[in-house]
Amino acid sequence: MKPDLEGLSEFIGNLDIRKIPYIGGMKETTLNAMGFKKGRDLRDRASDLMIAFTEHEYNFLIKCGMGIG
Repeated sequence: MKPDLEGLSEFIGNLDIRKIPYIGGMKETTLNAMGFKKGRDLRDRASDLMIAFTEHEYNFLIKCGMGIG
């Protein structure tokens, strides 16, 4: 992995949801049911997260998708 923003974004984007730290089994099940499979989905479909989760959960998931959660 390159030590820059682009490298980090690519690395997180390719990770399965369950491999992202602090996303447990129950959250993975919920996200998978909504069609979220990879870390990039958290960034690309932020509006879906905003509708489905509380503000706190939304902020957490967006940060996870960017690699800063």
